[in-house]
Amino acid sequence: MLERLIPIQTDGFRGITLTAIMGKMIREDINTSNEFGSINPRAIFEKGIRPVLKKHRIPTGASAPLNVARVRTY
Repeated sequence: MLERLIPIQTDGFRGITLTAIMGKMIREDINTSNEFGSINPRAIFEKGIRPVLKKHRIPTGASAPLNVARVRTY
């Protein structure tokens, strides 16, 4: 699956997708498509996912999941 996700050039898509997947693994009771903000996406992305992406030189923004969680609250 990651082989298909890594080449996507859309800004933020990779980070959002990986955060939703990890959030679901952490909290199986949450529907990450409807309750994305409930999984604490900023912490999952910035403390877990972003460092790994940077280590492997995979392009990533500062905090794409935070931007999505913020948009969904309006």
